[in-house]
Amino acid sequence: MKWYVGRFINGICLNDFEYVLDGKDGEPMEYPDKWEALEFLKNNTGEDLTALEYEEVYGYYIVDEDVVMPDVTRNVTRNVTRGIE
Repeated sequence: MKWYVGRFINGICLNDFEYVLDGKDGEPMEYPDKWEALEFLKNNTGEDLTALEYEEVYGYYIVDEDVVMPDVTRNVTRNVTRGIE
């Protein structure tokens, strides 16, 4: 199963999701498990939070491939990592 890190565009839950991009070809970064996705957030925010805390504090979600849009790249407009570096 693939996992992704994303947030709602402009923090509004009615908007589509935007995802952390890989920086190579602009595709969403894929993680083999949610723990690696969580580790990415910890390394890039400097915070040691749980996945639920990242949702509540930052609005960052760790989602699996069954939750993301069928065409995951459709609404990737910005590199989310800019907001957490």
